[in-house]
Amino acid sequence: MVNFRRLSRVTDFIQPKHYLWMGGFDGFKGTLARYVQTLREWNPALDDARLEALICRLLGIHLPDDYRVADFERPAPKRFFDKVVYRESRKMLQRIGDPEKVSPFVGLEHGGIWLTAEELRYTLQAIADAGLRRFTYFILNSISDEIWEVIRAFTAAG
Repeated sequence: MVNFRRLSRVTDFIQPKHYLWMGGFDGFKGTLARYVQTLREWNPALDDARLEALICRLLGIHLPDDYRVADFERPAPKRFFDKVVYRESRKMLQRIGDPEKVSPFVGLEHGGIWLTAEELRYTLQAIADAGLRRFTYFILNSISDEIWEVIRAFTAAG
């Protein structure tokens, strides 16, 4: 296992990922959905609620009651970001130890279903609420004005 605290002593920053999209090269939501799908193929007698509970327990993820794996193709509610993204951001900070050394990659898509500008705002707010001070936004396509305004609102220049 990588010792991120030790690694952070010799690097300017570490860039864990907040890749939340679904489809294409799956991010967080797509990966969870595929894990559930795989377990369903291996265990057809188990219902989706049990499969989802097993995957979430194995990975230490707590999804909000109103946004389950079956809902992942629609935009996530704020509660998802407040609960899941906040907790994952806190894990990043805990593992690295210094908020100045953490700059998570944030992207909206990778050939799949794009996150909305509102979801980006919720993501960046959860990151900030967790104590992280910066992020690295990446894009494979163009940035819309709506997305650009969200990014600006969460940067020093904003």
